[in-house]
Amino acid sequence: MPTIETTLATASATLANEGIANALRDAKLLLRAALGKTEAFLIAYPEFEIDEESGQIFEKLLERRLAKEPIQYILGKQEFYGLEFVVRPGVLIPRPETEILVEHALRSIAPFEAPRGFEIGIGSGCISVALLRQYEDLRMRATDISLDAIAIARENIEKHGVADRIELSRGDLFGDLQKDERFDLIVSNPPYIGSEEFSGLEAQVRQFEPKTALTDDADGFSVIERIATESGKHLKEGGRIFVEIGFGQSERAMEIFAKNGWKDIEIIPDLAGIPRILRAC
Repeated sequence: MPTIETTLATASATLANEGIANALRDAKLLLRAALGKTEAFLIAYPEFEIDEESGQIFEKLLERRLAKEPIQYILGKQEFYGLEFVVRPGVLIPRPETEILVEHALRSIAPFEAPRGFEIGIGSGCISVALLRQYEDLRMRATDISLDAIAIARENIEKHGVADRIELSRGDLFGDLQKDERFDLIVSNPPYIGSEEFSGLEAQVRQFEPKTALTDDADGFSVIERIATESGKHLKEGGRIFVEIGFGQSERAMEIFAKNGWKDIEIIPDLAGIPRILRAC
């Protein structure tokens, strides 16, 4: 029977030959899922023999990864801000750079008593849930145009015990809000990838993640412009808005917000120094 050691060696080489980065890491994650074992077990027992049933499960998982399906969808989970989130192809996979948005949003609501926030396009729910878990007095309202996203967000909201502090509904940006609804905080990770850039994305992103969460099928700024245009009437005096943007978009994004009457506009870099988050009030 194949052992953990030989299986990992063969699988990681196969993944690497297909151009998949972090091949050994992915092979370990897939084997752990097939065996129901921990990382520590794989390290401690390299000679452990893999039974036929577990081997077949592993081969099916490996085939999916070789087809460039993201490891997060195969495993059905992704960590974000120290929390584990359910992810499936109906939602964007949470990225570490988005944690910067959460960090700065939390700082912005600290002065408010019982603040109320709104997320445009909740996706997996990672931003809203992370905010709610970190700030017990916060209440959130969130919308998404995708029914798949709403279903997965609800799973994560229930999973992390914050269902009593968030109202979730289907809507296009602000379309499901009452005219007089106003918030201390507005957050969004909108589809900001332009159509030309989208065609050049790596296969595991372009073919598997939801297109509507990635691109506006235009120049990458159409949703950002709508947010800049419509957010002002839903933000309380002294409130803040945080919007994730793409590489090379900072100058134009700032111009769009300035054109729409926003006064205090700042671009916040991610840990790699790349302009990542637009903050305005």
